[in-house]
Amino acid sequence: MLLPVSQSRIAEILDGLYFEAKTQRGKGTSFERLVRQFLLTDPRYAERFDDVWMWCDWPDRSARPDRGIDLVAREHCMRS
Repeated sequence: MLLPVSQSRIAEILDGLYFEAKTQRGKGTSFERLVRQFLLTDPRYAERFDDVWMWCDWPDRSARPDRGIDLVAREHCMRS
């Protein structure tokens, strides 16, 4: 089955992330970065979130340990 261009391009990107990473953790980190970028740039999400952080970069993390959280997003304040 031939995939539409957009789906085949996504598959190509995911394959690149998978095969370029040296470790399982590296694969996960690369995927998280991809999703973060998607959430910041896709119009459906960019208008909802004003920032998205990797867990390790989240300013409110303090010294909290990693609990399986990969990304933290902050929604735009809705003012009426």
